Amino acid sequence: MGIRRQFFLWAAGIFLAVSARGADIEQIYTIPLTTFGYESGGSTYYKYGIYIGLGGGGPQMFEFDTGGEGFYASYAASAAWWGNTDVTVSTTPFTKTFSTQISYEGFVATAPVTFYCEDGSVVLSPAASTFKVGRAGTITQGNATLWPNAGSQAPVQEHFYGDFGLTLKHGAHGIENIFAQLTYGNGITGGYKVSLGPYGSTSGANVQVGLNAADLANPDTIWFEMQGANPSDPFTGSGFATYSAEILSANMTLTLGGDTYTFEDLGINLDTGNPTPGLDFHPADKSLLEPFSEMSGSDLVQLSNGAGLTLISTPAGVSVPEVTVFSLVAGNERGRNLVYESERGDGGATYLNVGALIFQQYDVVYDLENGMIGLTPVPEPSACALLAAALLFVPAYLLSQRRS
Repeated sequence: MGIRRQFFLWAAGIFLAVSARGADIEQIYTIPLTTFGYESGGSTYYKYGIYIGLGGGGPQMFEFDTGGEGFYASYAASAAWWGNTDVTVSTTPFTKTFSTQISYEGFVATAPVTFYCEDGSVVLSPAASTFKVGRAGTITQGNATLWPNAGSQAPVQEHFYGDFGLTLKHGAHGIENIFAQLTYGNGITGGYKVSLGPYGSTSGANVQVGLNAADLANPDTIWFEMQGANPSDPFTGSGFATYSAEILSANMTLTLGGDTYTFEDLGINLDTGNPTPGLDFHPADKSLLEPFSEMSGSDLVQLSNGAGLTLISTPAGVSVPEVTVFSLVAGNERGRNLVYESERGDGGATYLNVGALIFQQYDVVYDLENGMIGLTPVPEPSACALLAAALLFVPAYLLSQRRS
């Protein structure tokens, strides 16, 4: 009886300790993002950074990339953003190559992750959680070695020491979306909201970790079902389902002159790391795209100037059958209306990476618990200015009414 009693007391103690620890996220956290503008061919496109430290290390800038499959961070013995607290380096090698041909190579590591503000203050440090990270000793792009480098300057586009990826697709070696691995409690719904502001905004971008009732009940938000759910292969820690990289489905209509064609149920990738849209097509669809495209030899290069692109999708749980979620008239301005085209070499289906543009038109809400994507329209800058002017006018108007 004595041994049995001790066992039950031990088990009860373990249960209470786990219960007392609670969830990783029990309140809303807003992590600021830094906006960088780049000039290309007379136009401006934008990339976004997030400050992160690993294993107790200090803050460093990484690219905020909703289209990337996990967190890949440059490493050197002198790298101040890599601490030694609870860091385990495995013997599992990895190579991760992005569409930009930037390639990360190194070993899979496990480490706690801390999110910072620009001033170095901590925003979020889920102390109970460690995550698999690609610890990259080498970063290359084509024949160029970006990391390590002589001056230890940022290896990726002058600002970033790696890629913080948030796609909901299952990642190799367990290197996956960190926010999707967190546990959520205290009335906070599992998920996050990305707010970049309209095109041209250079401040105020952020990602909100955790969703509250107001986020889920916002009457301006249009909700869509996430595509390609794979509940049998969930995220570690949370148990949330993984999904296709093309998380939204839409009918894409192209128009130019008298030509019109609609691709039905096209996969749409929402990718802050891609500053301008890209259409990756199956070889069989090449002839369908030719009337709307500029050619280089036998290759499709981009949508022709003046070609109209419209995405129409079906919201979830409402009587409205379909809505236009995105449209543009193609041009040559990268980051605004340039749409690249490339033939897929893997034989996969045609899809559109709509890039950061959709995030500059909407706050994008990822409701992981319910498998939903929400699009909340972002006011145009002119509308914001008019609203501010109206708010300034109201007190003066009320004062004049009070005096009359």
